[in-house]
Amino acid sequence: SDLGATVAFGSMPGFSQVPEGVTIQTITHPSDPASIGVRNAGALEWIATTRDGLRQVIKPGQTLKLSADLRIFFGQVVAVVSKQRA
Repeated sequence: SDLGATVAFGSMPGFSQVPEGVTIQTITHPSDPASIGVRNAGALEWIATTRDGLRQVIKPGQTLKLSADLRIFFGQVVAVVSKQRA
């Protein structure tokens, strides 16, 4: 998706297992445009785990930097970042 795009997964065809209220916005870091992340633009918390097993709760309004092997849990659905953008 394009940077700055906002996606409400629960309302998209094929994403019916994602809870209603899960919305992401793709972002870049203000001082480092090469650093790409996502903002929790919805009403529900997400859980993210890193390659090292660090677990983080992402509350509405918070951001998360994308990295290789990052896993984001949206209820029962898991999104996996498979590799970093070059």
